[in-house]
This record gives sequence, structure tokens and C-alpha cells, in this order.
Amino acid sequence: METAVTDVLEEELSTIQGLRTLSSSSSEENSQITLEFTLDRPIDVAAQDVRDKVSRVRVACRWTCSSR
Repeated sequence: METAVTDVLEEELSTIQGLRTLSSSSSEENSQITLEFTLDRPIDVAAQDVRDKVSRVRVACRWTCSSR
């Protein structure tokens, strides 16, 4: 399940404009995703994009998990 969550988040986050690198690691109950943006991307805008993408995944996960 951890890699399923990480994979979904990676797919969504990888579409953010100005993303330079994306790396992740997963363990039994933990996923860590690190994003690096280009210097011309304002940090507040990038942070809001990340929040929006994570929220979208959380909503989708709740819907998918509750339908099982």
C-alpha cells in the first residue's frame, strides 16, 4: 500500500511546473517525497501547487478507500 500511495503522489506531483527533481522512498508505514524546484519558481507558488496536488490525491484516496 505504501508504494501505491507514493506512486500516486509522485504521478500527481511530477506535473508541477518548475519541478527540477523528484525523489522518494517508502517503507512499511512511511513515504517520503522530496521535490526540488528551479530557482525561477516562486516558493510560495510552488508550495501552493504541492498542497493542491496532495489535496487532490487525498480526496481520491478517501473515495477509493471508502468504496471498498
